[in-house]
Amino acid sequence: MASVVFVHGTGVREKRYEDLLRGVRARLTDLRPDLDVLPCLWGEAHGARLRHGGASVPERSVRAGEGNIDAEDADVIWARLDADPLAELRALVEYGAGRPAYRPARGFAAERLAARVRTLAERPDVAAAAAVAGVAADLGAGAETVAEALPALVIDSADAVTGPAAVARAVVAATLHHGDARADGCLPMDGLERDALVRAIVGALGGSADPRGVLATAGRPLAASGMWFASWRVRRGRDRIVDGAVPPLGDILRYQVAGDGVRGCVARAVEAARENGPVTLLAHSLGGIACVDWLAAADNAGHGVDLLVTAGTQAPFLYELDALRALRAHEALPAHFPRWLNAYDVRDPLAYVAAPVFGTRAEDREFVTGQPLLRAHSAYWAHAPLYRWLAEEIPR
Repeated sequence: MASVVFVHGTGVREKRYEDLLRGVRARLTDLRPDLDVLPCLWGEAHGARLRHGGASVPERSVRAGEGNIDAEDADVIWARLDADPLAELRALVEYGAGRPAYRPARGFAAERLAARVRTLAERPDVAAAAAVAGVAADLGAGAETVAEALPALVIDSADAVTGPAAVARAVVAATLHHGDARADGCLPMDGLERDALVRAIVGALGGSADPRGVLATAGRPLAASGMWFASWRVRRGRDRIVDGAVPPLGDILRYQVAGDGVRGCVARAVEAARENGPVTLLAHSLGGIACVDWLAAADNAGHGVDLLVTAGTQAPFLYELDALRALRAHEALPAHFPRWLNAYDVRDPLAYVAAPVFGTRAEDREFVTGQPLLRAHSAYWAHAPLYRWLAEEIPR
């Protein structure tokens, strides 16, 4: 009787694996009743866990007034600006539009503000702060990005704090974006240097400093959009986030230094299966890396595996990085390596193709699971076309 050994990927533990194995077994045997689908659960014994109870995770002190935004919450604002330098200016549109005394800077006022932004790099105090921060070369481009956007944005020109401060932060964020786009990238910037540059720009735009710090007023529109609360939850729930990240990320890290246990689990599962007939290794993600490493080992010529099938695996990528344990980037797959079929979905960010780096020794097959990003990484096991393909390819 032909056997299929199902090797799970990163982050999977007993309960999840039981459900996966049950589903894979049901779908495969429905098409191929002659198959015996066998387990290879390595996550419980050889997966990552916090062996000191998470003692390495730093604690953040809880201060009074959790609902307020102040200078300690700079990471909230800058995280959003790092993704979109104009995010705060757009948030001000929503925040200010409903205020009775709101006076938007349109037409001539907006053009005048944009003109002042364009001359920021010529201001000695701003140029000096940019030089200290290491972004003088990109300040002009960052200022131009914001100046071009200002006429289409709604900003309260009468607010001497919020408007100039928001524009200043946008300029600094856009400057960093331009620096990152260069081949050599921008130099690291300290938060104090960044804030000093913001203050210099605020002054150059005719704004006044907020006694609570230049970031204080930004909290109102950004908190209104719900971003601050989400960031607060992330910071306050870091221990739970770390706990949740340990299996998927920790397994990958631990495999690099303690992968013998995983490979040994694969070896034992194959040894038990090959007594019955042809053996297929069906491996997902990190499980595929472990199988490739185990099969490629020089002392494993008598492995007894007839077919290797990987899905959503990073083995080809690690091979390119010269990071596989048993196979260097300049070495070909050994003669004893079995036929290798590799399933991938281009929407799966953790899936890689094998044929371009391993040649004809590996065959790639694309599947479209219809799921986005990380959901696509596990969607293979619910994808009917994959099982039809397996039913045809698995040896009898």
